[in-house]
Amino acid sequence: MSKRKYFLKQFFLSIASIVSFYFGMVSLQIIPINPFGAVLVSLTIAFIFLLGMLIIAPSLDKDAEQFAIKFLLLTTVQLLLSFLIIGIVVFMRLEEFRRIGFHMVSLFVLLLGIQSFLLIRISNRTI
Repeated sequence: MSKRKYFLKQFFLSIASIVSFYFGMVSLQIIPINPFGAVLVSLTIAFIFLLGMLIIAPSLDKDAEQFAIKFLLLTTVQLLLSFLIIGIVVFMRLEEFRRIGFHMVSLFVLLLGIQSFLLIRISNRTI
């Protein structure tokens, strides 16, 4: 299995499980946020990281310099998109914009850490 396919499979499963776990906790009312906010957070984070998979996946089978450039581009695009979405939520003056922003940043940091870990582990691996 190529590095690209391995990363796509592992990271897609990570995104799906974390977003599903988050939405499940909101549905069980363990996390106090309205369902609209939870859907907004879940779909936004999933979109940002799925878009990121399209940016980084082609460079996994290439040289280290190309991978480093794509990794920096990936992180920058994801960070800017998440701040843009948080800014839109604040501008819309949603009722729970602080909670939505906090949840979005928390999920973003968690998935960014997992993504970085997987990318570093896969880039150092010989498949």
